[in-house]
Amino acid sequence: MNYSFTLKNNNTKAYRLFTWFLFLLHISIAGLMAVNTADKAVKTGLFILVGFYILIAALYYFFTGKQKNAFETFSFAMALFYAGFWMKHVGLVAFFVFTALILFVNFIHKKKAGLLISGAGVKLKGIFKAVEYSWPDIDNLVLKDGLLTVDFTSNKLLQCEIDTDTNPIDENEFNRFCMLHLNKL
Repeated sequence: MNYSFTLKNNNTKAYRLFTWFLFLLHISIAGLMAVNTADKAVKTGLFILVGFYILIAALYYFFTGKQKNAFETFSFAMALFYAGFWMKHVGLVAFFVFTALILFVNFIHKKKAGLLISGAGVKLKGIFKAVEYSWPDIDNLVLKDGLLTVDFTSNKLLQCEIDTDTNPIDENEFNRFCMLHLNKL
């Protein structure tokens, strides 16, 4: 029998804060460029751009902030606007650096960490790599109230919150399965 868990993503708040940081960074850079430029047309365009960014953020905050996928849509739309800003006012290198940064953050945010527990052992699938542990490397493994605790023989301890919404599981049956493989039954 195999048990597969999806681990809860506790980095969602950090992703949101980073997206707002990028938003404020772009407003600051556009404002500084508007204040420091001598060309009236560029200055007016940058002030309009800053106003547009603030308007989009206000519309998001007041009208769609509580909807399920609103933040992802907002961050994608703002990334397109940012890309246009970097392309027009700074250049291609900044555009590519910014695009790589946004894609990397999106990749990390969307990737789910998981845990696969089978007769062979425990496989922890992280964001960048997977680590396998055999049963002799594990001293104890317990699931209680959605919190999975793995105690290794090397005195390492791993605790992770599992996403019970995607895959509900009988904790008693799972714990018996683990005890059987740990030769404690």
